[in-house]
Order: sequence, then C-alpha cells, then structure tokens
Amino acid sequence: MYYPTIVVEDFFKDYNSILNFYKKVKLYKPKKNENWPGVRSKPFHKINIDLHNYIINKIISIYYNYNLQQVFWKNANVQFHKVKPFDLKTWNKKQTHIHKDKNFEIAGVIYLNKNITCKKSGTTIYNNNLKEQIVVSNNFNSLLLYDANKFHGVTKFTDLETLRIVIFINGIKTNNNFLNRLHDN
Repeated sequence: MYYPTIVVEDFFKDYNSILNFYKKVKLYKPKKNENWPGVRSKPFHKINIDLHNYIINKIISIYYNYNLQQVFWKNANVQFHKVKPFDLKTWNKKQTHIHKDKNFEIAGVIYLNKNITCKKSGTTIYNNNLKEQIVVSNNFNSLLLYDANKFHGVTKFTDLETLRIVIFINGIKTNNNFLNRLHDN
C-alpha cells in the first residue's frame, strides 16, 4: 500500500510534558545490527504506554476515520532519537543515509528542537531514481509522515544537535483502504 506524505504542525498540544518526559528517559546507542547514528530511548510502549497509544492513534486517525471503520496494526514503534554532531563522525554506515524502512508501512518523525527551524536538518523524501521529491524542514512540534518504503533520509547532517521522535507502524488492517476514496474504481 502507498501512504502519502503528510506534514502536521503543532502535533502535541502540551509539548512541554513531552519534553519533560524526555528529560527522564535513558538513551541507548545502537546495537551492532542497528543502523542509525546517535542514541534512542527504549520504545514508548515499554516506558509510557499512554503516550505511545496517543501518538499511534493520532497518526492512524490522519489516514483512517475511526468513526467509519475499524483499524488494527500488528506493531508500532515510537522512540526519542537524539543525534549530536560527534555521533556522525563515529557512525560508520553513512552509505545507508538514504534508505527505505522495508519492514514497515508508515514511518514518521516529530521534530522537537525548539530553537531550530532548519531545512538542512529536516528530512527529504526521494523517488525511486533518488531524485528529491519533498524536503521538510526541522520545525518544532511538526510531524512528518511518509510511506516507509519510499527512499528518505536526513536532508543534510549539520553541526546542530537534533532531537526527534521516530515512529514506525506495520501490519495495518482495515475493512476499507483509505485510498479507495481517492481513486475511481
């Protein structure tokens, strides 16, 4: 299934509670089989199930109308992800910077840097020929959603420290595909 790219501004109504929660979590470096720079928290479903459910339900409701259909998903992962400039110097897998998240259907990023509005440290979505299609700036409290099977990556690694929430959802099942309302059958 193809999910369109969507940007939602002001995703959290009470973003201060999210930033306060972030201050309480422990961050971990990637395991040897994981391919990302920086550090991440444990998945929210293990450390704050209410916040996990809030984020996933809000995202699913962007694509599907809960009043008209039931929607189920097999798994979802939500984590804080912090990258410092030094992390990029020690990251030895830069060749995978532009990538697809093949094991998921929907991926997303919520940008959490209050003092950054930066196109360069945002996210770029590419077509199959690796030509830029969409460039999204790193704007505080904005959510970027995209089809996880589209090529994507950080637009440019900068000397800015970035904080994000990364989101991955897979196994979405419903009785009515949301794209049916967009296309003539």
